[in-house]
Amino acid sequence: MHPIIIVPTSLQAGSLCLGNVQQFLEKGIYSEDSSERPQPVQVKKKVHGKDIVFDFYDSVTGFSDSKWRRIICVICSGQDWQFKGWKPLAGSGSELSKKELFARVRGFFMQYSDQKMPSSISTWNVQKLQIPRNQRHHDVNEMSKFWQDLEVFLKRERFKGSDW
Repeated sequence: MHPIIIVPTSLQAGSLCLGNVQQFLEKGIYSEDSSERPQPVQVKKKVHGKDIVFDFYDSVTGFSDSKWRRIICVICSGQDWQFKGWKPLAGSGSELSKKELFARVRGFFMQYSDQKMPSSISTWNVQKLQIPRNQRHHDVNEMSKFWQDLEVFLKRERFKGSDW
């Protein structure tokens, strides 16, 4: 069983989707590849000295309880509709609260550095990643920032003893 990271269903300029997430998070090279990929897309990374395979999905439709529990991270589009169909957290009512969601899973938002930040992002507990539009050699810095931040997040008590 692998930890799960959710990406937006479609590519927005400067962001990640199933078509470009593997190249960006394994090689540090961003591209605007929005081609469809079978789910899950898998990315292997050494975390805390252990090789871990992360499963990337762009939809939570039909997720079992086991898959819901394995979601550790969401790469946001900045749009509320990305969370349509998400289960509310246990005991939190009928609607998913972004405050509760981003207290439980790590959130990231990625865009080109010359773009205006969506207003919703300032109210969500997400790490902001910004890549220069025309300087691909800087992509690796944002990839490193992603993995460093996620590794710190995975040291939290709730992940101790996880079998991934």
